[in-house]
Amino acid sequence: MIVRGALSLALAAACLFPSQRSAAQDLNAAGVMVATHVIPGAGPQILAMSISDLAFRPGETVTGHVETSSNVTAVEIHVGLWGMTLQHAGHGYFEGTGRIPHLPFFLKGRWTMHVVAKTANGQKTERDLSIRLL
Repeated sequence: MIVRGALSLALAAACLFPSQRSAAQDLNAAGVMVATHVIPGAGPQILAMSISDLAFRPGETVTGHVETSSNVTAVEIHVGLWGMTLQHAGHGYFEGTGRIPHLPFFLKGRWTMHVVAKTANGQKTERDLSIRLL
């Protein structure tokens, strides 16, 4: 599907999002705060998101990652009817990469990207991000 390929890397924002952290945290090797453990009963949390760009052009390679609390087992992104699961690359770290295909004119414009973090027992949290297909 055109939309699937086009948005497969429209991951998260080129900024850090503030979060309400209820997890103990440490600095990873890159100096980024990551959760080391979660207080019992705490829900999933999206601690940070980054993406290579917020405006996507055909042929562009897009990369991004999402950092979460340690109780998150999956992160999905959804734009319109398209969605994908990010690769679990480490403790509380999920990432994705892909190339934006050429799109018909009617798919271009502003979209809302929904980033959803889920735990094994079905709890979830979501962050939304405005993106643009050029």
